[in-house]
Amino acid sequence: MMQETMSIHVFIICWVGKETFAHHIADSLIDHVDHLTVIYSNENEQIENGSGNWHKVPNEWFFGKKFHACLEKNNADILLQIAADAHSDDWPELIANCMAAFNEYSQLGIWTPNINHTPWSQDRTAICPIDKDHLWSVIQTDAIVWALSTPVIQRLKKLDYQNNNLGWGIDWAAIAIAYGSSLLVLRDTNVEVLHPQGSGYASLDASNQMEGFLSQLSLHEQTLVKLLQEFYKSKDKDKILNERLSIRKVTKIRSKDLIKKFSHPVQ
Repeated sequence: MMQETMSIHVFIICWVGKETFAHHIADSLIDHVDHLTVIYSNENEQIENGSGNWHKVPNEWFFGKKFHACLEKNNADILLQIAADAHSDDWPELIANCMAAFNEYSQLGIWTPNINHTPWSQDRTAICPIDKDHLWSVIQTDAIVWALSTPVIQRLKKLDYQNNNLGWGIDWAAIAIAYGSSLLVLRDTNVEVLHPQGSGYASLDASNQMEGFLSQLSLHEQTLVKLLQEFYKSKDKDKILNERLSIRKVTKIRSKDLIKKFSHPVQ
């Protein structure tokens, strides 16, 4: 059990083919958290047992409905959700850093580590550092590994997940809820998590489900989502522009070198 003043409930979301990863994460964390639950599914409706509480759900449930199950079963101040295909070299250290942030910042709403292979990279989502160089206020966290405070959890529980099985937009909703409640959304760049690239479902379906899901938010929350998304687009445009300018600069330098090389008379 943890000796922190705040309690934490870790949820590992597992699906077909990721059982070994889920067992590894659960085994690594069971002695370092207050509660641990694995939300899992498989094609054969096979019962899985391991460290913590393993809760089987229908195999047709994707991230959206599995995340809703996490919300419903949460039994702590902080809900930390982990996708089973995420990898950390030190899961207990990740928990320690997460808890340290929540204990230091009473206004912290969402915490996330630095995750690779996500469109929400640090250079495209960072707003500003918070006190320490490694803690950054961000516009997006993704929902691969993230921790939510009680006010964010309670608001998310009021939303309907029935038509958002794929789960896109849950992160936007949570972040808008946090900022709309004057809470911080922080990324810890000292904590690294590896994640494979890509997803296993159609983005058009996910996008359509997200649109309906986000329409449940209050007008204030929906406005915050739009503002955050526009901020991301502007950062993305700046990154693309800088990359193009860098390429042009390199090309110009190389062109000059070639001209110099071939402008000398033949000896």
